[in-house]
Amino acid sequence: MTTASISRPLPVIVTAIAIIFALRVFGFMAVLPLLMVHGQQYAGATTALLGCAIGVYGLTQAMMQMVMGALSDRIGRHTVVILGLVLLMFGSYLAAHANSVYTLIAGRALQGTGAIGSTLMALLSDWVPEAHRGKSMACGGVGVGGAFWLSVILGPVLWPHLGLSGLFNLMTVLGGLAILILIICVPRSSIDPPQQPIWVSWWHVVQRPLLRYFDGGVACLHAIFTLTFAFLPEVFGSGHRLETQAMWTFMLPGLLGSLFISFPCIAWAERHCKLQRAIVYGAVALGAASLVWAGFWHYWSLACVALVLFLSGFNILEALLMSGVSRVVDRSERGVALGVYSTSQFLGVFMGGALGGVIKSFFDLTGVFCFNFGLVCLLGLCLWGIHCQSGLRMSSRP
Repeated sequence: MTTASISRPLPVIVTAIAIIFALRVFGFMAVLPLLMVHGQQYAGATTALLGCAIGVYGLTQAMMQMVMGALSDRIGRHTVVILGLVLLMFGSYLAAHANSVYTLIAGRALQGTGAIGSTLMALLSDWVPEAHRGKSMACGGVGVGGAFWLSVILGPVLWPHLGLSGLFNLMTVLGGLAILILIICVPRSSIDPPQQPIWVSWWHVVQRPLLRYFDGGVACLHAIFTLTFAFLPEVFGSGHRLETQAMWTFMLPGLLGSLFISFPCIAWAERHCKLQRAIVYGAVALGAASLVWAGFWHYWSLACVALVLFLSGFNILEALLMSGVSRVVDRSERGVALGVYSTSQFLGVFMGGALGGVIKSFFDLTGVFCFNFGLVCLLGLCLWGIHCQSGLRMSSRP
């Protein structure tokens, strides 16, 4: 596919896909700070079952990303995205009308089956020329990040007016809005369906060492992110006496500050074919932030600087790793490759949360962030493997 065949301006396509990402993230994130606190209203609710209601979404997401990604290589990206959004809407409707915690769990599980993250990334890669994919992926990341922070801020604000049922109904409406945006703003992309069965495509992707390094790298990256943000409230809360409802006052400036660093770095890397160097910068920023928090988390100014460093490094790696996967696979395997990649992301989220809880039960914050630095070192090994296998140079792959 060439940019000449695009029936919509490229910025419109990129923005529309980023908005779809954002609407989806805002919908399911808005209830996360509230389920554990206000979920006792459901019949049979216990802390363990409410935790299951929170976590089952990620589990079904991880299970379905590869399926939906591979399916999009065969029946088309638009069809799979619409199917996923419809599943999200049905799951949201079921959760909105749940009276028992078990119905709530079923609704959340059904929401997770609408796993379209990998398909949206493949759709973006189909339309965006390779030289601009990193910046486009970063725009999608900004949409997701912005939706995440908006949901954290607005969820507790909307709850007194809508309640949990109203928030789930809002997800249903946002899913329908996302379908309209897709149909109106994003043209259908052509696909070259692979001839082999889906399981053969999966095996072909999984056995490639280069893609294994990418998948391992993004799993480590999201484990680091999850572990960090699980304990940042403690750093700024108990460490600096900042109230929970005021956390956004340092999180939002930290995110904005990181964008002024990460976006120019990504643009420079793609313009001058310096992807390797930019990825190294991102990993060094993550490692430096972890070490600062490990040794100096009780110093307000250093903790804030570390936050900007961490988010900058994360944004750079998130954009360039995702862009790198789309570069090294053929169009016919792009959906399944990004499906495996997205599954690794969700497994990393699970790993970071589980390991963080275990580590914190034995050590203080210093020990947690030292362990985090160890994960950064493991990420560095994966990045070294990517360098040895490919060099991550620009190619002419469409």
